[in-house]
Amino acid sequence: MKLEVHEESVMRPESVRCPSCNLVQFKSEKCRRCKTSLVFQVLKEEQPEIPRESVDRSRDFQKCIGANVRRLRKQKSMTQDNVVERTGMKRTYMSKVENGRLEPTLNSLFRLADALEVDVIELFSSERELMTERLLADPFIAEAARLTEAQQVQVLGFARQLAGAK
Repeated sequence: MKLEVHEESVMRPESVRCPSCNLVQFKSEKCRRCKTSLVFQVLKEEQPEIPRESVDRSRDFQKCIGANVRRLRKQKSMTQDNVVERTGMKRTYMSKVENGRLEPTLNSLFRLADALEVDVIELFSSERELMTERLLADPFIAEAARLTEAQQVQVLGFARQLAGAK
């Protein structure tokens, strides 16, 4: 009795179709019916190609988080050991996060934020974003940011004249 499969929807992720005899079967090295090698098909399905841009963005993300964790830790005058005590993480894990060699889990990010006494979003922010946020918190700078471009040029020109007059 032959098993014939007519619909592709019947195939499950753990099954493959033999390219020679079209037999649908569980993943294995060789086809049960014709003994054709199925290793290539299995490897191809299990390891989809990851776009290069995605890998680069992931590394940038890791480095950004690591740099922020280190910066915030040093701002609070804490050592890695202090953070490790507060989070329950291993010191090697903490080191890999700070050096951008490991992408921390969501749970780890929340534990790090708690240990550093910051909001978790600060672990994702770049230094430039944080500086902009701090500058805009100043009422004078916030008002200057609302000026038109022509008004900003006038104010900066006036400020330069005052600085040069001294």
